[in-house]
Amino acid sequence: MALLLEREAYNGVMVSYHRIYEITNKTNESTGIQLYSYIDESKRELEAEAEVIQKKIDNDEPITPAEEQLWLKGSNTFKELKWYMLPEYVEDFTVTDGYNYLKTLPEFKGAIDC
Repeated sequence: MALLLEREAYNGVMVSYHRIYEITNKTNESTGIQLYSYIDESKRELEAEAEVIQKKIDNDEPITPAEEQLWLKGSNTFKELKWYMLPEYVEDFTVTDGYNYLKTLPEFKGAIDC
């Protein structure tokens, strides 16, 4: 699940694929969303492929030269990280709730689920 909406990142790069990486709850105090924004969905997919190769590296498994190139390319994919804090603590806040909340913000007006 993610949101699609083209917008400008902090450094001027246009991003269009927005994926919740993490929901955090500080019990009875706060709820936050950690969001990664990618140039497009293909860049997220490239990063995901690199993550699989990274697990092989972490387990001291051999990788091929092609995997090494893919790992290098995918590990350096541009993504913008932003935190969004909800106005109040929400005990059972889900990822779906997070996407619905983000769509209420002016910067995500018109975003569509994907």
